[in-house]
Amino acid sequence: MRLHTQEWGTGDRLAVLVHGIMTDHRTWHELAPVLTGRGYRVLAVDLRGHGASGRGAYAPSLFAEDLLETLPRHPELALGHSLGALALALAVEELAPARAVYSEPAWRLSGSEGGLDPAFFTLFKRSPELLTSFSRPRDDAAAEGAERLTTEQLTTERLTVEHLGAERPTAEGPTAERLTTERPTAERLTAQRLTVERLTAQRLTVEQLAAQRLTFERLALDAWDENTALALSAHRLVDHTPEKAVVPSLVQVSDPSMLVSAQGRVELGRRGFEVRTVPDAPHAIHRDRFDAFVESLSGWL
Repeated sequence: MRLHTQEWGTGDRLAVLVHGIMTDHRTWHELAPVLTGRGYRVLAVDLRGHGASGRGAYAPSLFAEDLLETLPRHPELALGHSLGALALALAVEELAPARAVYSEPAWRLSGSEGGLDPAFFTLFKRSPELLTSFSRPRDDAAAEGAERLTTEQLTTERLTVEHLGAERPTAEGPTAERLTTERPTAERLTAQRLTVERLTAQRLTVEQLAAQRLTFERLALDAWDENTALALSAHRLVDHTPEKAVVPSLVQVSDPSMLVSAQGRVELGRRGFEVRTVPDAPHAIHRDRFDAFVESLSGWL
């Protein structure tokens, strides 16, 4: 399946980003300007069953095949989170990036090093407010006197034509007209193309950035096909941990991690991976501890 992709930047270097379950390319809205500022052209996919990509059968091998059908070979950087790290690891030999980063990889879900059943995530589809408990504020989130930009404000804000066009879809996806007419009100934010550049220019406060992140997560959740989680549940007993690092590879692990144990980190080092731990970080390090996430990638970007 050819995936919907989002492109930022025009640099000579190429970075490809692969999101985790329940979200889509919008999860990288803070990382994209960091990479473009370093001379990258950034391509971020929507995995099948997520965002604007197609639906169908779901399995780890299919997620990997889609990456190979969609992405150019030999990017300088390939980065995947959770499910995205699983798909990337299965595709990495043929994709052949110069460097690969696996953030909290979902390589082993059950057994001695984990007990996560992906079917659990269907609860978020039924109760989106549960996302709040999984979205930790930044360390400086107690900024006083900051004007709060609510989810409703972000969702309903009317954007002008000048705010469009900074993001360029590079694969087929729904048109803005279709999204506006066919999707619920919450999806209008996608149709109106709320760009990373515009949000940055607004000099958002910490609380506003937190509201923005939650909005993107909820929009992605609304577009997500929960059958991906149910299908992956059938693969939870399979250990997809790579036998070796086929390209220079970093594994980024939160602490505590629900996917990679201390013993697993030692084993990954033995298999040729560099392992870096981000203390006091949740599973979505890039979302909830962004500064620590970027710091942990020192030397890999």
